[in-house]
Amino acid sequence: MDEQKSNTAQEPKVLSQEEIDKKIKFGLDILAGDVPMLRGDSAFRAFRDAALAGSAEGKARLADLYYRGVGTERNYEEALRLAEEAAYEENAFGQYILGTMYSDGRAFEKNYAEAFLWFGKAAGQGLPEALYRLGSCYYDGQGVERDLYKARQIFEKAAEAGQPMAEAAVRRIDAVIVKDEQEEERYRKAVGGDRDSFVAILKDCVEKLEGHSCFENALSDKELDIIQKSETTDDPECEYLLSECYREITGNIYGDGLEEAVDKWIGHLKNSALEKGYAPALHKLGNLYRGDSYLEKDPGAAFRCYLQAAENGYHDSMLYLSDCYENGIGTDKDFDLAMEWAQKAYDKAKAAGVSTYPAGSRIHNL
Repeated sequence: MDEQKSNTAQEPKVLSQEEIDKKIKFGLDILAGDVPMLRGDSAFRAFRDAALAGSAEGKARLADLYYRGVGTERNYEEALRLAEEAAYEENAFGQYILGTMYSDGRAFEKNYAEAFLWFGKAAGQGLPEALYRLGSCYYDGQGVERDLYKARQIFEKAAEAGQPMAEAAVRRIDAVIVKDEQEEERYRKAVGGDRDSFVAILKDCVEKLEGHSCFENALSDKELDIIQKSETTDDPECEYLLSECYREITGNIYGDGLEEAVDKWIGHLKNSALEKGYAPALHKLGNLYRGDSYLEKDPGAAFRCYLQAAENGYHDSMLYLSDCYENGIGTDKDFDLAMEWAQKAYDKAKAAGVSTYPAGSRIHNL
């Protein structure tokens, strides 16, 4: 290992280009597993000999082994020195390794702009690995503005050059492009007044906000625009979904901003429920009045919310209303009405083709 560490102190070797090529091929064959019984240290010595003979390819391959710790101890400083030498000698693999070091951020702080630069130089020489990484830069928007169509074009070139993961990347990016085009069309329809598209975007926003503490970290610019437009909506379902968006983020805010988010959540929920009579909003508001910490407990208000929602045909509120009548929550106990609403819940579920078990279980218990 001491011999391997002292690479910079080795005397230059005098090798013909044919001998250099043989050593590099020998090292690559070892790494590919094509030379039985030989391991990475043998590849290291082969590349080192080529590097000491002045080969840029040898330096690049040796830099890769130092960087990954294959056949030698990991040595980022030596990897960087060799990669830079090879890269500035216009060696494609050296440029690729240097780009990898800037992208990974293990040897030093990440610099996506430099990574993009070096991947581009190596890709320009047709190196399959560099083509793939350059396509990834465009796909992820690292070091360059995101461009899915440019990424796809480069991934196709990488696939043609034999990069094994590139074909899958092309299929993946095709799916993303189709999805983006569909979302663009849906957004266009939504802002043009199509209610179904507007509602669908809001439903997606609710799902995406799970685990987030603010809209900006989870939603696209177009989704943020729909959120903004929802603040003044007259549609009860849209206002309810907006309240759900605020509800999602309240569970992840600690300190500043929590009170405002809760006010927005409860405010939009009350508007949707009490002013517009939207059944799911009435049911959620009933739950809050029944005992949640965000509103003062008010069994009577909970009962009235459940009653209005149940009368509007909302299945879950029918069950809760049955419980209110059975246990006298916000109203007088009434066994007959408890049974009546449980039966209505059962009939509603059966007609909708959903599970009748909760309502059936309540009827059985009553």
